[in-house]
Amino acid sequence: MPPLVDAGFGTLLPLDGCPLARRGGLPYVWSMGDAINLADPDFEPTDEQLIGLSKRAFAGVTARHDAALTKLRAEIELARVKVLKDLAAYKSAAGKAR
Repeated sequence: MPPLVDAGFGTLLPLDGCPLARRGGLPYVWSMGDAINLADPDFEPTDEQLIGLSKRAFAGVTARHDAALTKLRAEIELARVKVLKDLAAYKSAAGKAR
């Protein structure tokens, strides 16, 4: 298969190491041997090409989203513990001041 050449990025490397390629996805962005040229205003991608493009574009989004949620939940838990600790210290100090 010839390399995919993009006007802005030059020659694109094959996606041999990409999870999409390992799952049987299309290397580069090819469908039935035809190059996808999104810079061509007359180009109309097929449904298969659009599905391939969207899968490639959003590959890994779920994993990154899950990682971000896990990090956010950990940060919230740390903040909650700190606030509860500060509140307990405040109540303790207020009780001693009486």
